[in-house]
Amino acid sequence: QRQPLRSGPAALARLRAGETLQHEVVNQRRDGSLCRLKLRECVVNLSDGQRRIIVNAEDITDLQQAAQQAQLQSTALESSVNAIMIVDSSGRITWVNRAFTSLTGYTEEEAVGQSPRLLKSGRHDAAFYRHLWTTVNRGELWRGELVNRRKDGSLYLEEMIITPVLDAEGRVTHYI
Repeated sequence: QRQPLRSGPAALARLRAGETLQHEVVNQRRDGSLCRLKLRECVVNLSDGQRRIIVNAEDITDLQQAAQQAQLQSTALESSVNAIMIVDSSGRITWVNRAFTSLTGYTEEEAVGQSPRLLKSGRHDAAFYRHLWTTVNRGELWRGELVNRRKDGSLYLEEMIITPVLDAEGRVTHYI
């Protein structure tokens, strides 16, 4: 287990004992901008018996910013007042937000792994669903109104947008 670096004699003693020390620092670039570095330090024994401390510095600024952006987007999805579900390409629900559970009565645990047919009201014919799925499977956005069924059996009208998520090759991986 790697411990955070502590400066001074204690850190040097840990390095001499063979530990690899790791910590993060904020550094200023030549242009004045700040970057976050992950430092790893270890002792290397050379063939002539000398020992050297090797320091590896990795710029993790972009990684940290991407993680912060992902967290912000996750919070936005979860906090949305609109019901949101994510369905994988095999037609299984992989995620729902709180608004979905409030609207439908299904908990996340009950919905994840199920087909969106879970909400099917019986008010739309096969041609309606065929058109919907043909559209999104082509990678196109579908917009329309659906009558869906809550867990308690009551019906509700939902204005819906289904957005396909495409991979680098243009294949649909998910639907939102």
